[in-house]
Amino acid sequence: MINTGSRTYFGLAIGAFISALLYGFITNTMDVGAWTTLGGSGGVDAILGPLTFGYKGGVGDHFGYAALMGFAGLSVGLGAITTAFRDGDAEAIVQVEASDQAFADQPPMGVVPWPALFAIGIGIAVVGLSFSPFLFGLGLFVAVLVGAEWTLTVWSERTSSDPEVNRAVRGRVIWPLEVPVGVAAGLAVIVFSMSRLFLATAGLGAAIIAGALALIVLTMAFVLSARPSINRGLVLAVVLVFGVIVIGAGIWGGVADNNKDHNTEEGAASSTAAPGGQTVASLLYPSASAASAAAS
Repeated sequence: MINTGSRTYFGLAIGAFISALLYGFITNTMDVGAWTTLGGSGGVDAILGPLTFGYKGGVGDHFGYAALMGFAGLSVGLGAITTAFRDGDAEAIVQVEASDQAFADQPPMGVVPWPALFAIGIGIAVVGLSFSPFLFGLGLFVAVLVGAEWTLTVWSERTSSDPEVNRAVRGRVIWPLEVPVGVAAGLAVIVFSMSRLFLATAGLGAAIIAGALALIVLTMAFVLSARPSINRGLVLAVVLVFGVIVIGAGIWGGVADNNKDHNTEEGAASSTAAPGGQTVASLLYPSASAASAAAS
């Protein structure tokens, strides 16, 4: 059985591992372009590189990739230690001490998405540290917001031994701010990610992506309306996976759009050269160019 504390560490490990894979793939393909790399002979190596820790391909920026993978490994180790010690569970303590005395035990907390969302925010901040100040600020904002939610959830769970009372206390404290701020922040992240993706795949590609996303959202809404008793954890997992995919696509779109602008600037700079190999300065100031050539 995986305890509450272990789930926290394992959630951080999964988030850091996924962020490391995305970071390694993006930094490894940013010079050529992700679609160009995937369509060419190096597509398999670009995917296998981050998955095999660089054994079967490149991982891009080694420092960022190693930092994220190291954090994932550390979280796995802490989760394993917490699982081995049973997270201070009262029944486990009684069994270890061979005692008949029962200790007060806190009821288990419900399923919360905060550890995984906090790891995603940190991953976005790390990626933005290399590519975009906006992404860096966005990742920090998500991490701070999720950290506050996580703290309030833990505090409310320790208020009493009655889960209903704990939920009521949390609702009175955080709901007036949680709903508007959470909805606004979520919509802002989704809208910005989609805008980056559409700018990177302008034209028919953007139309196809928009249609596919609309179809996915419509399908999810139909399933939820047809099966209102569906497991809440499953719905939460699907929404989180969908959000991670959209945010990851937005990060890729932002990087691809920056590369496109960089290549356009290089092309514009090279087009300023005059025909015949002469520079613009030699055409504007022929006497100075001739004097410098004679001196050399």
